[in-house]
Amino acid sequence: MDFRHDPLPEGQFIRLLHVDIEESTKDPTVTFHTVPLDADIQKYTAISYAWEDTSPVQRVLCKDGRQIWLSKTLSDLFTSLAKRQAHFILWIDALCINQDDIEERGHQVNLMAQVYSLAAQVVIWLGEGCEKTNEAFKLLGSGADYQAWPNHGTAMLMEVFKRSWFGRLWVVQEATVGKDVWMMCGDSRIRFDAFESVVWSLWNSTSAMRFLHARNASYLGLRCATRILALRRTFWSEGSITLEPLLEAVFPYSASDSRDFIFAIRGLVDRPSLLPTADYTTTTEEVFTKATAGILSEVESLDGLALCGIGPRTLGSQLLNLLGERTVVIPEQLPSWVLDPRLNCYDEPLSDCKLGNWNAGGPSTGVGKVKDHKELHVFGRVLDQVSLTGPTISTWSLPAMKLCLNRAVKMTDRETIWRALIMDLDMDEGPASEELRSEFDELLTLLNHNASLAEIEGNEYFRILRRRCCSWRIFTTSDGYFGTSWPTMKEGDVVCVLQGCKFPLIIRPTYPRPYGSSLPVRGTLIGWCYLHGMMYGEALRKDLCEKTIILI
Repeated sequence: MDFRHDPLPEGQFIRLLHVDIEESTKDPTVTFHTVPLDADIQKYTAISYAWEDTSPVQRVLCKDGRQIWLSKTLSDLFTSLAKRQAHFILWIDALCINQDDIEERGHQVNLMAQVYSLAAQVVIWLGEGCEKTNEAFKLLGSGADYQAWPNHGTAMLMEVFKRSWFGRLWVVQEATVGKDVWMMCGDSRIRFDAFESVVWSLWNSTSAMRFLHARNASYLGLRCATRILALRRTFWSEGSITLEPLLEAVFPYSASDSRDFIFAIRGLVDRPSLLPTADYTTTTEEVFTKATAGILSEVESLDGLALCGIGPRTLGSQLLNLLGERTVVIPEQLPSWVLDPRLNCYDEPLSDCKLGNWNAGGPSTGVGKVKDHKELHVFGRVLDQVSLTGPTISTWSLPAMKLCLNRAVKMTDRETIWRALIMDLDMDEGPASEELRSEFDELLTLLNHNASLAEIEGNEYFRILRRRCCSWRIFTTSDGYFGTSWPTMKEGDVVCVLQGCKFPLIIRPTYPRPYGSSLPVRGTLIGWCYLHGMMYGEALRKDLCEKTIILI
């Protein structure tokens, strides 16, 4: 008879799975124990893993004679753990939560941060090992500096990043809050923190350059690993993470249930009351709208709008097509000001803003006002109008990049171009130095002489461009400003600066308004932009009429 969970008591209770390995057969026998979730809870290991194919492949007996079924992923995990010890206590969401009880699932999801933070260990399970992952784990465990690794070391490590764990949304919380986190792949095992110095080194490594693009299966894993390590560092130094950077962090990940983009980070954030608790009876659209409305209505900063707009949604859809993945079907059109992380996007505006010290809109004098969950009313200025758009900045196609850079040279001066295309930041995310001007000139020369990718990859400006602005479109405004933004931007869109928003925003008005008019501007948010010469509050010193801006 298959095992069926008894209901959990009211309050903060969880189930733990006790596993005993029979000495003669090496077969596991399991028992579920219901325990209160508090500081005195018995020592257990919480498993962080990707569900992948959930088809049952192994039957495991309970001590009462009933049976549970393990997927291939969990069967491999049990086999690996059994080689290390004859008895272990686990918390595994697929087994310890009654997945058929929607009310219990929501209640347990709200406890997940505590489950992983109270665990004696968190084990990141990547699945079965192979020759490449075994070699990578040996290199990671050796303690050798990454620069001293053999030539094939980068390729071995990139094989690890292909594992689906790195792109799973819930791992952001699971790996961040765990006190003692280990990573296992087959029989190989290392501390997760051993990853850290190597991950940072990869971004500047010439040997890793050929892997650092969206078409490579390892690229997403590396980005996600970098983000988790950064969040983990912040969490353990400050005790929590501010809301907007945490929302930015979830975009590269994927979730089988889109509502988890909000539910999975609530246990990490410094102001959890701003996000709805897990409730799987509400729709995805309701969860996203409620979360965004709460943030924009209660947080004086409007920087979160840099994560919204139809620009990132469209580019995210194009990226999925580029990667050959299925297109995500959006059943309901959300307002453009609502956060929608379902369509993966690699943009990190809040991180760039902090590094660049941008502050286009100045201090806030209030918060946004949401009307009927459909409109967002904010206060700001219409700065200028997009008058000319150019090609997108492509680093995947050298002819396309050549076209874009040569077109940019015709649109404005070179000093503006080389700074604007990389948002005035260098590879180490510091202020761009004059040395990069010569790198820009060299790149343009190489492109005009039809150099190969192998010749161009060593150019530092090219590497920064690939990392920061790939797939964005160049444009100029009526007053001659030059910038970059989402490829969905078009001529006639307007550039606005809002009080309390550090980013200039591209808005598509539903009908034109004269710039000097005090009448409200109503339109669709396209997304944020980098506008050279307007990132540090310059617009606030211009004689512009302040007005209500209504985003729909």
